[in-house]
Amino acid sequence: MRQDLVDWMSCQHGMLELADETFHLALRYLDTFLLRRGPENFLARNGAGSEPVPALPLGALPCDRALYLDGSHQPLCNKLKRLGITCVFVAAKVVEVCAPPAGEFAHAAEVSTFSRSQLLLAERALLRELEYDLYHPTCSSFAAAYVSAAAATVAKDARIFKVKHKLNERDETDPVRLTAEVVEYVLEASAVARDGVAFAPSRLAAAAVGWTLARFFALTWADVPELRKVSGYAETDLAPVLSFLDKVVADFRAAKNSRRTRGGFFADEKHARAARVVWQSPLHSGHATAQARVSYDQ
Repeated sequence: MRQDLVDWMSCQHGMLELADETFHLALRYLDTFLLRRGPENFLARNGAGSEPVPALPLGALPCDRALYLDGSHQPLCNKLKRLGITCVFVAAKVVEVCAPPAGEFAHAAEVSTFSRSQLLLAERALLRELEYDLYHPTCSSFAAAYVSAAAATVAKDARIFKVKHKLNERDETDPVRLTAEVVEYVLEASAVARDGVAFAPSRLAAAAVGWTLARFFALTWADVPELRKVSGYAETDLAPVLSFLDKVVADFRAAKNSRRTRGGFFADEKHARAARVVWQSPLHSGHATAQARVSYDQ
């Protein structure tokens, strides 16, 4: 349920052309709401324009998987769409300099009976459930700080980056900027997986930066001491998160290539350039090892 809702929210977020942090903040609201209210209780209640929806349990994921890819899930109901777009609406008010009008968000819910006035009523209900606690650091904001701290080291390897990944002339050639795009793509992919909720935003962001640097520059966490200083995390702290990110990215690729699914997740389209660079990477099997670092140096 959450996997499909987050993917749908990503699609609507991209359509409304909102900042990346808006999406991650909206997910904080969503997870907080569902944790306090309970998904079963929320879906079982009658709402305007919808019937009670059973929350069908899914089986446990295999140890090498982070996402459900077999299509056994149930389609999104209108109640979940209304909740999702309301979370995005409130997050946009907090993050965006100039957010779209409420009517655009109501239309983006893709529910014919959901009007602007109903969106405002849903906003009040969400704010009460969140107890007006709206300002939270997100993995996106942490990642921006970490990429900035690693910028000097990344810039030194700019030539290696361009040669190894065979970037076209029309591609962004600034390795720092493209690194930031890949990190954001990895973070959005991890947001779709429910197990990502178990990691603190700062830890998830640090792992996404470390994963990207290892994959594209064969840099270990120890090679960038600025990251340890800024984040406070040691490499051993990030090992479980790195394994989780490996599974997420592998599942994203499997979803994109499998005919049993709808052809991938919307994050692949929203971050198309970053996704393309990820799949072109020679280190496609996971985060870099010492052997991969030697091959880069050669």
